[in-house]
Amino acid sequence: MYKSKEFCYLRVEVLLLKLLVLLLFLVLVNTLRLSLQELVLLRAQLYKLFVLLVLEVLQL
Repeated sequence: MYKSKEFCYLRVEVLLLKLLVLLLFLVLVNTLRLSLQELVLLRAQLYKLFVLLVLEVLQL
């Protein structure tokens, strides 16, 4: 399937924005002392977004 570069750039921007929002959320919530399970879930989401971002950049 053919993807235009503009679409790929848009996906990368959206993924970067999601990653930034999750990182900021993690920093803010870290001060509220979440349980270990919640922190693990947040870190898993961050890692998944990072992997998606890397894969999308590699497709450019």
